[in-house]
Amino acid sequence: KAQTTLKSISGFQKLRMGGIMKKLLITSLVLLTANAWALDLSTPTKVDSTFHTGYIPDGYDTNDHVQVVGEGIFSNSCYRPATYSVKVDQEDKTIQVKPKAYLYDGMCLQVLVPYSQTINVGLLKVGSYDVVQGDEHGNLGEMRVRAATNSDPDDFMYAPVDQAYLDSSDGDHTLALSGSFSNSCVSMVDVRIDVQPKVIVVQPITELEERDDCRSGSYPFEERVSLDRSVESGRYLLHIRSLNGKAVNNLVDIK
Repeated sequence: KAQTTLKSISGFQKLRMGGIMKKLLITSLVLLTANAWALDLSTPTKVDSTFHTGYIPDGYDTNDHVQVVGEGIFSNSCYRPATYSVKVDQEDKTIQVKPKAYLYDGMCLQVLVPYSQTINVGLLKVGSYDVVQGDEHGNLGEMRVRAATNSDPDDFMYAPVDQAYLDSSDGDHTLALSGSFSNSCVSMVDVRIDVQPKVIVVQPITELEERDDCRSGSYPFEERVSLDRSVESGRYLLHIRSLNGKAVNNLVDIK
């Protein structure tokens, strides 16, 4: 009888363990399905996007890394800027830009969301190019590229600008540039400003003084320059040339 009882208990335990394992398996499947469903919902869809305005700096040459900036408005809060494609046709002298956006599922706020995107075009040959958007969204503007005057990457040694902003008060507009020099003998010698239609091109020019006490390191700088009061009110791209072909691009309103 004792042996029969032990066998019965052992069988009961097996049944119980089998039931527990079955429940665990079902629970795991439910969790995996739920996670997969949630993951699918959180994965955005890539859709076409459009810019309503193009900001195209003038003054590039064949040694420059060419950039344009596009500005648009999303119809609700579920859109985010994504990648873009650029196609240059040297024969037709066109630069075709195709911006994309991520569209997320979920609760979308029905508000207009402004956005901007810097489009890296790269090196271009001499010529005047039409910058067009997609296949049928019209012309964003004209890009003019001149021949480089030397074999250097830039005409000047630019400051390594990390941040730039426009401070406006009482009709005065002051441009503030900041960053860090990597050598104690580098200093700012000039900041050239060229106000163009919709674009303000800034060239922060530096100079390296040859001295025996020069040291490598991090030497922060801040330069403030006043804009001419004659600058017309409107929305502009602040295009600040920087060291190593980089540029800082900010959209600002001048009133």
